[in-house]
Amino acid sequence: MIGSVSIGTKEVWIGAYNPSDDLAKMYCAFVLGKMVELLDRTPVDEVHAWLREHFPATETVLAAVEEGKKLKRDVPIGEYPVSPGAIDFEKTVANYLQLRKRGMLP
Repeated sequence: MIGSVSIGTKEVWIGAYNPSDDLAKMYCAFVLGKMVELLDRTPVDEVHAWLREHFPATETVLAAVEEGKKLKRDVPIGEYPVSPGAIDFEKTVANYLQLRKRGMLP
């Protein structure tokens, strides 16, 4: 199941998936429904404040956005880290996506 919420001009898509049984599927539907109920149309400044409080490493990217900078689609890993501990993970994901983009992976 996939659901989405709007935050400012961005649409954020979230998936919930567990096909093990009907109860798990209902829980997935609940999670997505609750997400939309709680988060859809959340003001951008509220999102930024929450991110700063819970993920202080997002300050660099939030400051850039708030200064009006347009973020490039292919930002070098670590230029705008969301979490300092996630840089290695980001590299792994970015490398995988680059290989897929080049047709080297399915």
